[in-house]
Amino acid sequence: MANLKKGVNIDDFLNAVSSTLESKYILIDRKISEILFSIANTKDVYNTIAKCMINFDFKQAWKDAVKSNFIKLPDDENDRIAFIFCFLSNIDDKNLDITMVLDKYFSYDTLVKPYELFCKNIIVEFKMLILKKLGIDGEQEVIFTQKPEHVDEYILLSGLLHDFSQILLVQKKVKHLSIAKDQLVSIVATFEQAVREKRVDYFHSFIVMIDSAIAKNKDLKGKFVQIKNLAYDIIGG
Repeated sequence: MANLKKGVNIDDFLNAVSSTLESKYILIDRKISEILFSIANTKDVYNTIAKCMINFDFKQAWKDAVKSNFIKLPDDENDRIAFIFCFLSNIDDKNLDITMVLDKYFSYDTLVKPYELFCKNIIVEFKMLILKKLGIDGEQEVIFTQKPEHVDEYILLSGLLHDFSQILLVQKKVKHLSIAKDQLVSIVATFEQAVREKRVDYFHSFIVMIDSAIAKNKDLKGKFVQIKNLAYDIIGG
């Protein structure tokens, strides 16, 4: 636990960060929302970030940061704080798709999972910068441990498949599919049924069928990555 200065209480922020580091990638959207909520309710952290945000241009900073296959944070510490805050806010506001971000900018190390890299390079960095600005003696070394929460992965996967089918249904015409949209919706619905019944032996076949059907649709491929990763986690479980 950090050695807090007298009068400074940032427990909500630290707890939200710790919860994110100990969570699974499947809950990342919710965990980012929790971090941002904790900031809004932690005066010292909020004021620190607000000062760093003065005259900060995230649009330009983002262009500078993503010139390669990883995100290069600004050199200046104030800009780095502002950048990470805006980055997380854009994910929370759905201006940035977190699945796409992890796949595109945090998949460069084949030995480390994208979510782990994201937590280490973004979340931990954000925490340590905030602690430094507040004059708090934080941990010298933060060890990432991906501890499973008490979450029913089958329920999560079923929900993701349901959301995926809804995306297909609300679009009148889905381009670049190798099969008819109605047929794809039926396959996804059957996959969801198999998940609810925990028929794990069928998962791989469904993944292959859906992957093949959406191979030329970049948007659907990006959205399916999270489903596929969770399904394979359950298979390997």
